[in-house]
Amino acid sequence: AGFDMGAKSLASNKEAKGHSALLKNDQDKYWISPCRIDRGVKWVVIELNEIIHVRTIAVGSFEYYSSTPKTFQVLAHLSYPTDQWNVLGHFQASSSRNFQLFTVKTPIMAKFLKIRIISHHANEFYCTMSSIKVWGTTQWEEMGKMLDANEEWVEDVKRQLDGAEEAAADAEEAASAAAVPTAKHEEVAPPEGAGGGGGAPDPPANKSKSLFEHIASFVSPSKPAATHAPSVNATGSKTTDGAPSAAAAGATPAEEREAKETADGAGEPGATGAANTLPPAVAGE
Repeated sequence: AGFDMGAKSLASNKEAKGHSALLKNDQDKYWISPCRIDRGVKWVVIELNEIIHVRTIAVGSFEYYSSTPKTFQVLAHLSYPTDQWNVLGHFQASSSRNFQLFTVKTPIMAKFLKIRIISHHANEFYCTMSSIKVWGTTQWEEMGKMLDANEEWVEDVKRQLDGAEEAAADAEEAASAAAVPTAKHEEVAPPEGAGGGGGAPDPPANKSKSLFEHIASFVSPSKPAATHAPSVNATGSKTTDGAPSAAAAGATPAEEREAKETADGAGEPGATGAANTLPPAVAGE
């Protein structure tokens, strides 16, 4: 705040003079008031050029042979006159003849300031104060800071959410991997009687056939016995041991009769004696 920027000195205690000099850059002019007054304390009200967030106050007393402010209080408000002042802070100045800066711990928005001088240095009759300056930030600057802070907060929340989603995805992937068992390759033994060597046992049919052939060989070594009962093919011809008939193989009629007689002879009693000598259990296999 300054006179050249549009700030004004509005009022002071009735015993004081020259309050308009407080906002001018002229060290030869100053505000002056008797140090002892009948009622209350010495004070002055100034109007800032615009509403600001008050952050720093500067007070200067350059006049010699006078007392200077020691402890003072600063009040703030958005309108004037008012009886509802907000306390901006209490400060203590030294007896220096230079500008002294005071930082506001809790900045607030204000348009009008009231400085109340509570005590003073030295015991002179008059108390003087040469200059008052105020610094702060405007409403738009404060709004921009709030928006920037909000954007930073939003970005921070986004980073936290992204990290949480990644952690959840990793946990889900780890859980899925733990739930699926590792495939184990086990060698499966071949079924009993399967081919491929290695001493695998023969199927039961082969065992029966081998036993049948052994008995047949023992009974009639010159002619092996039939391993299966004769069957009739599509032409009406009989076959033995699952072999096709001569007619099915394209043989001549004579060869077909010869094969039929041979098959009939194998089944007749007393032809070879092999069919009648088989045990009933083996013949049914």
